[in-house]
Amino acid sequence: MKPCHPATVHKGGQKAGARRSALPFALVMMVAIGVGGCGTPLQVSVGHVTNASKTSTAAHQQVRGEEANGTSSSNRSAGGDKAKQHTANVEQPSSNTQSSLLNNQNSVLFIGRDGQQVRIPVVPIVNAQYGITPEQPLLPYPAGGFHPIHFTIPPDQVSDLSVYFLNNGTNDGGVELLGPRGWWVTRAGDGADGSVAIDLASGDGQSTLTFFVDTAMGGIVQDVMAYFPNWQQLIPQDMQDVGPVTSPTFAARVLLNPNALAYELADGTNGLAIFVHGPNVNWDFVQEEVRGLPHDLETTLLNYELSVTPHS
Repeated sequence: MKPCHPATVHKGGQKAGARRSALPFALVMMVAIGVGGCGTPLQVSVGHVTNASKTSTAAHQQVRGEEANGTSSSNRSAGGDKAKQHTANVEQPSSNTQSSLLNNQNSVLFIGRDGQQVRIPVVPIVNAQYGITPEQPLLPYPAGGFHPIHFTIPPDQVSDLSVYFLNNGTNDGGVELLGPRGWWVTRAGDGADGSVAIDLASGDGQSTLTFFVDTAMGGIVQDVMAYFPNWQQLIPQDMQDVGPVTSPTFAARVLLNPNALAYELADGTNGLAIFVHGPNVNWDFVQEEVRGLPHDLETTLLNYELSVTPHS
C-alpha cells in the first residue's frame, strides 16, 4: 500500500502530521462498513457509551464515510510548550443568529449524506494563549472563509450547535471544534509544539467539553499507554520503557479500530481517543471528552471528531 498523504487535525491552510457493558453501562454501538486504502479507513461510528443514570435518548448514528471535505490542517512546529494556559471566559454571541446572515465567513456549511445542507454559526475564540506570540493581529475567521464539511447534522440539533474557531496564530488556518451553542470558552491555547487545548462549559458549569491534541512524542506515548488496551501493538518496543503510567478509571472502553477508542469514565464522562500515526505522518494523540449532555448530542459531537480526524 502506498503511503497516505499527511493527516490533518482541523488546523487550516497547511498540511500537518498527526489529538462507552450491559448493566449499569450501555456499550458503544459500532458500525463496521469496510476497509479501504488511503483516505477510506475502517468506517465506524460512535454510538454512545453511557451511564445508565443519565436520561437515555436515541443516538443518531454517523459513519466514518462522512469525511471532512476540505477540512483544515496545519504544520506542527518543534518545541515543548503545551497549550495548557487558561483564558478568561469569552462571552458567546446570541444563539438566535439569523440564518439569513450566515455565510462562509461566519458559519460552516455541513452537507449530509442525503444532500441536506445546514449552516452552523462560528464563534471566534479570543484571548487564547499561544506558545509563539502572533506577529500580527489575529482574524476572527479564516481569510478565505470555511470549507464545507461532509457530515450529517440532525435537523433537531442545528439550533443547539456552534463551531468554535481557534486561529492558529498565523491567520492561515486554525482549529474548528463542533460544540454546544452558547457555551463559555474556559481554556484555549496553541502550543509552540503544535499542541492544542480547548475547553468549553455550559453557563451553569455543570456540563463540559474538552478537546486536546498532544504532539510531543513523550506525551503521546504515555497517552496511548494510559488509554489504549492494545498499546503494546501500537508503540514500538524500544519506546515502551517510559516509567509508570496511570490510566483513568474506566467504566467501559471499546476499540472502534486499533487506533480509535470510545470510552466512559467512572464519573459519567464520555470520550474519544485517537492515535494518529502512519507512514509520512507525524504522531498525534487527539482526545475529546463530553459530560452532562443528552446522549444524542454527545453522539453527534464525538462522531464529528471521529469523522474529521484520521484514525486508520
